[in-house]
Amino acid sequence: MNEFEKLPIVPIAGQEEISAKKIVLMEERLKIDLKKVETGSVQIHKSVISEEVTHHIPVISEQVLIEHKPINQYVTTVPEARVEGDTTIISVVKEVLVVEKRLMLVEEIHLTKTKTETITAINETLRKYEVEINRIDSEQTQQSTIIN
Repeated sequence: MNEFEKLPIVPIAGQEEISAKKIVLMEERLKIDLKKVETGSVQIHKSVISEEVTHHIPVISEQVLIEHKPINQYVTTVPEARVEGDTTIISVVKEVLVVEKRLMLVEEIHLTKTKTETITAINETLRKYEVEINRIDSEQTQQSTIIN
């Protein structure tokens, strides 16, 4: 193979063709293969040995103590389950018929006063006194006065 090869270069508008030379470089690669070679042999013998061993491990067990505590109180709503310390409290309710005596307002009586004015004709005899006083002057003129 020739070390230098001539490569054509495409001319750019307005330039003439230029040739370039190429240098080929060599590279080495390593190839590794492994082969198994027997250099000796071994013999293996297996046996079982039993031994009793005691281990102390903690085991936790839980007990639940159930207590029924009578309350016997009337409530308006069902209480939620709650936790107080290590105790979970669950409320048990039942519906009971409650009979009681109550006052019921049946009706109201409303009294309203109203005034009415009417004109009525009444015939009655009324008396009236009339007094006539005559005074006589020395000049002998008479004057009268009427008093009711």
